[in-house]
Amino acid sequence: ESMKPFAEKGMNSRQVSCYSRDPIVRKMPGMVGYCGGAPSEIVRVKGNFECIDQDDLDEASEDADCLCVFDVDRTLTGKHEDVTACPKNRITHFYDRGFDGGNATLSNLAATGIGATFCDGCYLGLTWTGVADTQVGTWSRYIVEELLHGSVHDAFTNNTNYNKWSYWSWE
Repeated sequence: ESMKPFAEKGMNSRQVSCYSRDPIVRKMPGMVGYCGGAPSEIVRVKGNFECIDQDDLDEASEDADCLCVFDVDRTLTGKHEDVTACPKNRITHFYDRGFDGGNATLSNLAATGIGATFCDGCYLGLTWTGVADTQVGTWSRYIVEELLHGSVHDAFTNNTNYNKWSYWSWE
């Protein structure tokens, strides 16, 4: 979750899912989000910020093209099936085997929609480690087709040649 590689490339970056951290996952207390990202964390800022240093945020230029890349695990999702501690999250019917498994639970950010943030005006991307589902493509397909939306991204993907820019394939 380091922002250092982005800083080295001169890119802006910001770690999210900062308001709730998981105290026990992977024997690394506080290193992983709990509820996932919140729309209020998705802001256009200049610089590179991890959760611990987000007090001094400078606005970035509105003129430049932008790319928002979201991690699936604990950014677009939250702790499996926990909507008590995370009441704005939403439980899905998809099984997610990450973090000890359970029904995938959309974070507040994913449930509200990426298009409700400044990223509506940006190109969008995803990253995650491991396998996004145990059945061929169902959870992955849902993530790509239902969650990854914004006006700039949708206009781009409506172009019939957009797949040449992606490593993603349903085949």
